[in-house]
Amino acid sequence: MISTTTSMTNTNMSKSADKTVGRADRLAQQLQSAQRRERELQRQRRVLVREQAQLDRKKRNRRIFTRGGMLEAFMREPLLLTDDQVYRLLQTAFNTREVRDAEDEMIAEAARALERETEGQRAEADDGSRGGWGPGDRDKPQNGSPDA
Repeated sequence: MISTTTSMTNTNMSKSADKTVGRADRLAQQLQSAQRRERELQRQRRVLVREQAQLDRKKRNRRIFTRGGMLEAFMREPLLLTDDQVYRLLQTAFNTREVRDAEDEMIAEAARALERETEGQRAEADDGSRGGWGPGDRDKPQNGSPDA
């Protein structure tokens, strides 16, 4: 009788060890899969950061070219002046009280518009996050009651 019990115990221990090994293998595979996914997400993030930087550069270049073109539109002979001469011309123009006042007013106006836009976005975000219930939710509780 003792040998049968010992044999059953060994079989149970062997099954238990097999289950443990199988679970350890599955966990190792899941870990490898998660690590691959993490590397892929990191690669995707690098690609997106690079694309965003490229778009930012293009946007900046467009702004510089556009504003440079605007400046040249007001100059009588832009091709005859050196970069240093244009710089001095701009220094002189922006040193006048009238230009500084106009610039201050435009900056303040832009800041107010940006603040209104930011407040609007905050209000939209607040409206969308109340309780997580959307239009058409039939199971939405009324007055805090779960059965209404």
